[in-house]
Amino acid sequence: MKILPWILFSISLGFVIYLLYERQNLIIGLSEGNISVDTLYEKIVELEEVKPEPEPEPESIFLKWESGSFVDNFGDPTDKRYIYTKSEGTFSNSAVSNEYLLVQVLVTGNSAGIFLYEHGNKPPEKIIGTARIQMKNSIGNTITVLSVSEWNQEGGIKLSNLGVASLSKFINFLKSATGEIKDVIYDEYSSSYLFIINAEGFIDSFAAI
Repeated sequence: MKILPWILFSISLGFVIYLLYERQNLIIGLSEGNISVDTLYEKIVELEEVKPEPEPEPESIFLKWESGSFVDNFGDPTDKRYIYTKSEGTFSNSAVSNEYLLVQVLVTGNSAGIFLYEHGNKPPEKIIGTARIQMKNSIGNTITVLSVSEWNQEGGIKLSNLGVASLSKFINFLKSATGEIKDVIYDEYSSSYLFIINAEGFIDSFAAI
């Protein structure tokens, strides 16, 4: 990836040399009487308006809701469907601050899972103790959802209507929101996870599972 700055530098340098070359030709043309002052002014204005194309914005992993099917022991899709979205964020704990975080949110008909991948690495994190999930929508409404369950033995946060009955609260907040929902998750110690969920299209996607 270190070659990219040199490519950008070479393009910029070439552009500057081109401008200097064109200006020099115009000055020579003026001194030899081959070009008028008015034409020289127009050409300089044209050169000032020439700008290199902007660099493309880096592609974000921030996605809309998509659907999928769970598979059986043979790897074949079943009738049990789910929807999911991905996002990026940061995490902090007693050792690090604002490190890269990859997030996947998965919703089924009777549960939801939040999977936090520190530095983008698998498996997802296992939250120590109770996970406290704070959510804030685009108009400033907030809720707090609690989870005391793991999605499975590998990790992940599971929301259901058993125990603390967090699933309905989570789903209803997603349905009522538009645009981005800011989320921060805390464990019982020092870890925190900050990311955004895209609520656009959630209602239609959820109705299809």
